[in-house]
Amino acid sequence: MDVNEFYAPLLEWMEQFAATESNPVRFSFRVTHCNLPSAKRLMLMVYILNTMHKRTGNLQVVWHYCMEDEGMQELGEELQSLFGEHISLQPYHMYSLSKAG
Repeated sequence: MDVNEFYAPLLEWMEQFAATESNPVRFSFRVTHCNLPSAKRLMLMVYILNTMHKRTGNLQVVWHYCMEDEGMQELGEELQSLFGEHISLQPYHMYSLSKAG
């Protein structure tokens, strides 16, 4: 299965959801590994969610990243800089699934 086949159903669902949902939504990402093709799809997902935020103002996106993974932190920071403050960054420790504090 290639990356397009893998993400197509999720992207289709997200487009439909973003176009019709009006209730407040919190969408969380917790990605432990990401290659370039997947990073592009994640950016597309956040873009779709951003259209929903522009339409409703009722969206919060949380990007969870392992504190020991600088690349995932940087990807989250890039998404935040591209799409806005409604994207929050939440670090966690590698050996704990709870938030770092």
